[in-house]
Amino acid sequence: MSRIFSKRLYVLFVIGVCLVCVLRVSAQAPSLAERVFQKYQAVFQREDTRKLLLDVLIILKAPDTQPLLQPATLKLIATNPNLLKVIFPEIDDRFLTLITEDVDANALINDPDVHLLLQNSTEIDRLLELLNALSDAAVVRIVPALIESPDIGEQFTLTAEIANAQDVVGYQATLQFDPEALQFVSWKQGNYLSDNVFVAPTIVEADRLSFAATALTAADTVEGDLFMLTFEVAGIKASTLSLSDVILASSEGTTLPVITQDSRIIEPITPPWDVNKDGVVNILDLTLVAVRFGQKGSVASDVNGDSVVNVLDLTLVASHLGE
Repeated sequence: MSRIFSKRLYVLFVIGVCLVCVLRVSAQAPSLAERVFQKYQAVFQREDTRKLLLDVLIILKAPDTQPLLQPATLKLIATNPNLLKVIFPEIDDRFLTLITEDVDANALINDPDVHLLLQNSTEIDRLLELLNALSDAAVVRIVPALIESPDIGEQFTLTAEIANAQDVVGYQATLQFDPEALQFVSWKQGNYLSDNVFVAPTIVEADRLSFAATALTAADTVEGDLFMLTFEVAGIKASTLSLSDVILASSEGTTLPVITQDSRIIEPITPPWDVNKDGVVNILDLTLVAVRFGQKGSVASDVNGDSVVNVLDLTLVASHLGE
């Protein structure tokens, strides 16, 4: 009897998941504040930037401030950020430095959607809610954060870790990668959710993967492994594995705030004692240092980078012979 009940419960659970998916597809389009938040989430995730922006938004939403935020004024401020301090002296100087020197923050103040948002106190309030929620947000990150590319044809595995999470019962995410550098091999469920997990089929496209999973009960821990991904190296080149459209679902069916952290693949770093860059340290490297012994300036045989080729460079090469 209990087995039949469990099967029925599981069927109802699967139907519920399908209904949730349908509802998500047909959901109302995001608000202006939500669009801005999604577009500049990488900027907002930086704690120092977020705190400065929270203070500025509170200033700009004040009733006596709103009439000053006309389209022409906002365009002038985007062209010359220093005007912001002239019009609103109470704004922190550090914010001016940020929007002047940081490329991403400068793009933010030049965005027409942001200009529209700043003229609507309701949208400002919504953005403030989203920014405040990030303070308690869960973190989903790809580890290792930095990977030296293996050789072509070799495989390696990445893990999506979750931390600072509360009441998470399911997730969905998209991972974008460079198909010239990597080829997707496999996906594996992690240990974060319980054993009673429904896993949606992985959607594999040329340059991205989409996956989702949900459990009968929320995870009983604040951290763990969401999933593992295995790739094969298709080409040795620098690239980024980027998370997007990450949704963490609570046991009440609401969306939980989340911060994502990507991973970068770098080309193999050739050690300086491999002077001729042939992948092995041998007598040829010692010979190149000996030939240039006494030379000054930036030359390959200056192994330790002190601008002179001398016995220190010979010693370094000799200590790595055979590598």
